[in-house]
Amino acid sequence: MNNNSFYKILKDICNEENINLEFLSQGFIIQLTKNGIVRHIVDNSFDLNPHASASIACDKFGTYEVLKSKNIPVIEHMLILNPITRYNYINDNGYFKDIIDYFYKNNNKLVIKPNNGFQGIDVYLCNSLKEVEYAILTLFKKHNSISVCPFYDIKKEYRTFYLNGECFLTYGKEKPFIMGDNGEKIYTSWKHNLSCGATCKLLENGTFKNEIINLTQKTAKAMNLNYAAIDIIDTDSGIFVLEVNASACMTHFLEQIPECYNLCKEFYRKAILLMMHS
Repeated sequence: MNNNSFYKILKDICNEENINLEFLSQGFIIQLTKNGIVRHIVDNSFDLNPHASASIACDKFGTYEVLKSKNIPVIEHMLILNPITRYNYINDNGYFKDIIDYFYKNNNKLVIKPNNGFQGIDVYLCNSLKEVEYAILTLFKKHNSISVCPFYDIKKEYRTFYLNGECFLTYGKEKPFIMGDNGEKIYTSWKHNLSCGATCKLLENGTFKNEIINLTQKTAKAMNLNYAAIDIIDTDSGIFVLEVNASACMTHFLEQIPECYNLCKEFYRKAILLMMHS
């Protein structure tokens, strides 16, 4: 499902529901109109979330702070502000000592990424202070803030698509791998992003899926989100929220599991109808 396929889904839904559809700003803005009601879709983000809630979801440290305040299990984050563009927000001690202490506190292994990043882009796994320094200086060339996390040994990562209290589908993501000569899996990346070559599989019904759904619903409620894609990791210490997205992109999922096309279409249909009647 490429962008053209996403557009086709929207066109089909709007045609079936008698909604006028317009593509503006070279397709970046999708405008829907019916009975005098105008709503917008921008980059898979629907007109369903409060602006503040969507902004928090785009901020990894902000998401961590909100979920932590509600005692929801979430991976730990440390915020580092760019000393050039955010100079007035940094205390006189700077960030060097804090980042060094944090590195040693977390077994000499940190994940460093843009605070507002997505799809695993510009995410660094650092096993030395030299790598930490390189990652920070590289990211500060493009970003005003970065997020630093301990490395979690993830058994599997899961994504659930959430809409207005309901979880529509949940799938697991496995790191990309090749098969060795003896039939063993040799992982070629530590990332679980489908855009980076990970594979996905629908999560079967059962107790564990219920736990994932329960955490997803608690997370969405805590952040006041009506529409989201929420990532949860499974570790030896339990399950934790990894990331919250105020948009719900199914592109890479449908490329791997095209038989879920109608299910995904109905998810978008319900999102559109909810948006047009809100």
